[in-house]
Amino acid sequence: MKSKNADLLLIIITAIWGLSFPIMRNSLEYISEMTYLFYRFALASLVLFSLFCRNYKNVKLKTIFKGSCMGIALSGALGFTVLALRYTTAANVAFITGLNIVIVPFASNVILKKKVDNIKKISIIIALAGLFLISGGIELSFNKGDFLALLCAVCISAQIILTDKCTQNEDPVTLGCIQINVATIVYFVLCMLGEGGLLFPLKGIVIITILITGVAGTALAFVGQTFVQKFTSPSHVAIIFILEPVFGAFFALIIPKLDGTIETISLIKLIGCLLLIISMLLTEGFSYFFGEKK
Repeated sequence: MKSKNADLLLIIITAIWGLSFPIMRNSLEYISEMTYLFYRFALASLVLFSLFCRNYKNVKLKTIFKGSCMGIALSGALGFTVLALRYTTAANVAFITGLNIVIVPFASNVILKKKVDNIKKISIIIALAGLFLISGGIELSFNKGDFLALLCAVCISAQIILTDKCTQNEDPVTLGCIQINVATIVYFVLCMLGEGGLLFPLKGIVIITILITGVAGTALAFVGQTFVQKFTSPSHVAIIFILEPVFGAFFALIIPKLDGTIETISLIKLIGCLLLIISMLLTEGFSYFFGEKK
């Protein structure tokens, strides 16, 4: 697969994740966060097992270990986000979790020995400015929620780095499936230990949200990420994934809240969205004309 095709698929995956924001917003009025995450990943596991059941045959222990590490990092990324929102502002969570765009290139350089070119460094600076604006600014205090958001950023970065490292000598589809399976187990345990449990009202919006985010936003998206990341660099992936709040803001303008109203976007947030898009286009343009080493 060519790098530009891999990036296009990553952009589509990011758009799917952006779509999940407004529909999850409506569903979480009726279902607890951990209960939702368990059913979302449980459905994804069932879909993946039905599609790739042959991949589970004769799977090696080292493959299970690698996929489990990816799954733990993935479950931490979403889990810490949910917990962080209980203790700090959404703006702080959005900005701090977005710091993975800095963590990933640094970790990629230190752990994977992959240098970050000057174009990506400029793109990262532009993206950070855009992320600051789209989040509406952050409160200059560091509390428990901010720390949990930082752990989320670390987990996101770890998942991207692990995906790059583990897929070098393994089947990416098998790794992606195991990753989702392990995350499902983690969320089941957290769901049973928490207040939500397994029960929730059978509301249409909740069922639709679980179906969309479980199949498209989890099964196809995360296995797709695992597959296409073999053809691009971790830093590149982090820059593309920073578009998630842009897609989230776009879909929030289209999908109404439960009361029928839709969100609006301020000029400051619009400028932030544009900076994030410029950051991605700068990286994509450089990659297209000059190529990029995996």
